[in-house]
Parts: sequence; C-alpha cells; structure tokens
Amino acid sequence: MADIIPPDAVVAKFLRRSDGRIDRYPRRLVERGLLLRWIGERAFHSDERLTEAEVNDRLMVYADDVATLRRYLVDHELLDRDADGSRYRLSG
Repeated sequence: MADIIPPDAVVAKFLRRSDGRIDRYPRRLVERGLLLRWIGERAFHSDERLTEAEVNDRLMVYADDVATLRRYLVDHELLDRDADGSRYRLSG
C-alpha cells in the first residue's frame, strides 16, 4: 500500500517501495522486531479478538505470505493465540 509510511529507515529498507509490502524479513532479530511491531501497531487494535481468517485479511496488506508473517508475530509475542488456535489478539 503506497500510503503506508514507515517510522524510520530500518523498517523502510525491508519494504518494497512500490507498494509498502514486505520485500524480505530482516535476519537480525532487533530489526525483525521493529518491522513486526510496526505492522502489529497498524494492523490490530488492543480490544480485538480475531479469527485466523480475519488476521490473514489484515496481514494481506503487508505480505504475500500471511502465514509466515502471522507466525512471526506470534513467535515475537506481538500477537497472542488462544490455546485452541481459534482467536488472536494483540499481546499485552
């Protein structure tokens, strides 16, 4: 999405200039965390509990492979997943 403006150059270098979607994931965990936090803050609100399909719809704006992005958000503890995997919400 062209109107998405990253907060700094660290995040911007991992996004495609043409559409603002993820071009590649950072190898460095600190940079990956910054990118994922930036996405999480824009894609989700703290009072929401979403199904996997709803999460995927939100993440399509940011990545071609939404399953990988969703997994990274959970692994980096930015999204919490219910024990049965049916719902997601922002961590914290």
